[in-house]
Amino acid sequence: MTGPRQAARLWAGLSAFAPGAEPHGLPFALAPSGPTAGADVGRQPSALPSRPLLGGKGAPALRVPVLLDATGTPLADPKVWAALGRGASAGGAALLVSHVQLKERETVLKAAGVPLVLCAAPGDPLTPELLAPCAAVAASLGAPYGAPALPSEEALPGLVEALRALTGYRAPVLLLAPPGRAPGAVALRAAAAAGALGVGLLEGEGPDALPFAALAGEAQRVRARATVPAFLVTDSATDGVALAVAMAAGAGLLATALPVRLAAEAERATDADWKATGDRLGALLRVLWQDAQRAAAAAGVKDPRDLGPENLRALSYDAAALSGARLSGYGERLPWWTH
Repeated sequence: MTGPRQAARLWAGLSAFAPGAEPHGLPFALAPSGPTAGADVGRQPSALPSRPLLGGKGAPALRVPVLLDATGTPLADPKVWAALGRGASAGGAALLVSHVQLKERETVLKAAGVPLVLCAAPGDPLTPELLAPCAAVAASLGAPYGAPALPSEEALPGLVEALRALTGYRAPVLLLAPPGRAPGAVALRAAAAAGALGVGLLEGEGPDALPFAALAGEAQRVRARATVPAFLVTDSATDGVALAVAMAAGAGLLATALPVRLAAEAERATDADWKATGDRLGALLRVLWQDAQRAAAAAGVKDPRDLGPENLRALSYDAAALSGARLSGYGERLPWWTH
């Protein structure tokens, strides 16, 4: 879980490579995929080009592969929304919003020019007009109180098709799976054939939240069985090294609500100028991405989005057991992950 000191360092935009910086706290490290990997990779961050989200056709192009999740944070003040739009746009990230938030703040968000991803929860009244400003749609596979969003996994391709039709087949569809709700391999392959770009695996909330290693293990299982990109939805990445670890454990994308909460708290606590709050959020994203590049370069990879499970090393037996990553010092995956 994220502690107050980690959150404060994140909001302050402090580099994980600064003298005296604390370790990121995740039980993982990055390593080259082989002894000759990365011979041509420089050590300094560079202006990497934007890439489509999860590499999907028609997906929004992001400079920083981070999806800022605003759906679970109370954001009544319009200045907070203005700050979020300014910061996400400046940092090159995307913003995940609910249908209610989009209705209330569409003007502010459209003016910011930030890529919007609409979280479509079960029962939401969606229309083509509502989805018009959205660059992508994320379908939640969990209803309130733990119920499944669909009565059967066989309905998943139909859900993807319906959402794509609402956008005029313009915007791609993501899936968001709460703990225990990740569809099986057959359903995910069918959903991908219908146009789903990938599935986000949520860590959950409170005492029911999954540890980061378990989330990474779920992503490993999805990739191995369904060949569908699986990215992590977690607040555990509190610096650029942790972001790079999340890129290796997931699929080149991280969804997180932590920067959104920090921006909202800063705006409420100080009644600050929303432009200044937005600028701090943009700076936070830039530092995260630059440090992620530094961490990836040490593993012989220029772009953190190209990191994969072969670059991930577990620093404890428990982390290796949960995640399927190679155990550092042992050099291999634990036996039950090799069958």
